[in-house]
Amino acid sequence: MILQEYDEDLHIRNEKEISFQDGYEKECRDAEDKVLAEKQRADDEKRCADDERKRADNEKKRADNINSLNKVLMLKLKGKSNEEIADSLHLSPAAVHQMLDNI
Repeated sequence: MILQEYDEDLHIRNEKEISFQDGYEKECRDAEDKVLAEKQRADDEKRCADDERKRADNEKKRADNINSLNKVLMLKLKGKSNEEIADSLHLSPAAVHQMLDNI
């Protein structure tokens, strides 16, 4: 059996190299995790903003519908016909008829 002489310097260099490689790989994984977390946060923020915009759009449509119905009712109380109301509000006669049927 041949005994090899223990090279302490080589052993230390190898351990440092392994330690460096392990640290480098860990830092890469940590950086990737941070990037993915930031992407998820940005996606969540965008989704919330989109949801808020949709809610605002729906509220505006609802307010516009209430405003239109209010105008139709005011003109109806003044004795205007459905056709006159439709002409003055730039609505179709069918839309005026449906508004009045829904109340």
